[in-house]
Amino acid sequence: MNAAQHRVYAAAITPIRADGTPDLERLAAHCKHLLASGCDGVAPLGTTGEAAALPFEYRLRAPEVLAKSGLANDAVLIGVGSPSIGDAISVGRSAVANGFSNLLALPPYYTKEPSDDGLYDYYARLTEAIDHDRLRVYLYHIPQVTAVAITLELIHRLRKTFGALIIGIKDSSGSFASTKSYAELDDFEVYPSSEAVLTDAIAIGCKGVISGSTNLSAGLARQVLDASGPERKALQEKLSDFRQTIQKFPLISAVKQVHAWRTGDDGWLRMLPPLRPLSVNETALLRTEMDRVGALAPQS
Repeated sequence: MNAAQHRVYAAAITPIRADGTPDLERLAAHCKHLLASGCDGVAPLGTTGEAAALPFEYRLRAPEVLAKSGLANDAVLIGVGSPSIGDAISVGRSAVANGFSNLLALPPYYTKEPSDDGLYDYYARLTEAIDHDRLRVYLYHIPQVTAVAITLELIHRLRKTFGALIIGIKDSSGSFASTKSYAELDDFEVYPSSEAVLTDAIAIGCKGVISGSTNLSAGLARQVLDASGPERKALQEKLSDFRQTIQKFPLISAVKQVHAWRTGDDGWLRMLPPLRPLSVNETALLRTEMDRVGALAPQS
């Protein structure tokens, strides 16, 4: 199967060693844990995985480590986005060479207000350079971070040239109107970034969700999708409460903190600068809020 699995994805957090280097073997183990805890797929080397701060050599080696752990192609969406087209191509080639054909590609976020022509050149060069018939590129729209919009016109142009190789988008804009506009495209897979809108997103034709907080809530998100009627509504309200609560905090720091509580391993609190763990006051408030929403128990 070439295209990614649908339904619930977690943008996997990255474990950092005491010496400040990423622990790729432990990342692979965490991805396997997520798949066993309710996720249909994982998206390592993304925003929640601190990818922009990871040394390039680790990003390049990550697909090999993930492949050796036994993760299946259709359960993994590798983040390749970089301001450097050469770096994006290299990570993409590493992913495909190790059996992972589904790539999540940010726009080149250092250059502000690039033209659609320039963005087309970036994605066209990435797709052409990897040159593999199993390749599937998922665009990544997160304009509040990149300051770069991925327009419908750009998508139409890319799909006219590359067809099904440009297969979908992760919309992290936080705008449901934006998500809906992408979902109205024919044969285009759309994933919002918040499980708070999961039921509504499925209703308009989205394929699921790719979220940082599903590192913690995947089991509940899967229950939502498996339920129907009043049961689904009640479960979605619980899921939305969790997501809307945790996103009041710096999200990556909060997800790592809750995972550290669940596992009893404070090593998960390590982050790459400029990211930092929560303050003492934030940690105390998060503990109270996560206890209220029932998010502290480890998921089986």
